[in-house]
Amino acid sequence: MAKAAAKTKAKEKPANRAKAPASEKREYKTPESAAKQKLQWESKGYKVTRRGNILHIKKG
Repeated sequence: MAKAAAKTKAKEKPANRAKAPASEKREYKTPESAAKQKLQWESKGYKVTRRGNILHIKKG
């Protein structure tokens, strides 16, 4: 029975993995307004990705 217990311990995941910070999602009325706001966020030092009229903003 000790072998069965040893096998289950080997499958455990390491604790406290570093996770990437979640991005904030902002939706704008038009893609044009999202493009303008993207420049504003980047000038403040944020990392921004854009998909249509949605911005994903990360601190960084």
